[in-house]
Amino acid sequence: MNKSNGSVPAKTILDLTTPIGRFAAFVLLVGVFSLYFPINWPWGSVHVLKTPLDVRIPLLPIFVVPYIFFMFPWGGALLGWSIFKNPQVYVRLIFSFIVSSLIAYAVYLLFQTAVQRSDVEVHDFFTRVLKWIYSSDRRYNAFPSGHTVSTTILFLTTWPLVRKWWKVFFLIVALSIIASTLLLKQHYVPDVFAGLLVGTVGWWVGKQIAPRFMPNKA
Repeated sequence: MNKSNGSVPAKTILDLTTPIGRFAAFVLLVGVFSLYFPINWPWGSVHVLKTPLDVRIPLLPIFVVPYIFFMFPWGGALLGWSIFKNPQVYVRLIFSFIVSSLIAYAVYLLFQTAVQRSDVEVHDFFTRVLKWIYSSDRRYNAFPSGHTVSTTILFLTTWPLVRKWWKVFFLIVALSIIASTLLLKQHYVPDVFAGLLVGTVGWWVGKQIAPRFMPNKA
């Protein structure tokens, strides 16, 4: 018992900080992420949440850089670092992703939305990548924005782990990724706000669940 506040540590259900546990958690995460693809189809009534502000936001293909080349390396690096160097952070991150993904999937199924896309004329590297994004990612899993959900979790997880100037750096990276969802016409403004909410809720719930899957001494 913690004498300072009288609290009793939560009983560990299963230790996912062991090598086998970490691998099992990763497999579970991949399985949950893979559910995104069969859901990304029209199921019936499809809503379009386009706002007047979205009409005024320009299409800037150069933002494929933060959309792909900032977010995925960030997520991969944080998972890779934590799985070996800080299993406690890794377990919290895994549960944050799983919880937020399940919330998002429920919304996709119950209130499906889509984004209206324009044809992209390929004339440079950025438009070529954007064309690939449009062709590989169907337009239905829009509300909440998955990129915004993931970026929110990555940012909230990274923030306490880094020093002052790195905090500023990751804040800029996070904002650029979130902005890219709008500037590539992948999402509308309501999708981004919903993504911030779902990401924050998923991160918080993940933190509450994670202690049951790591030793009390962690």
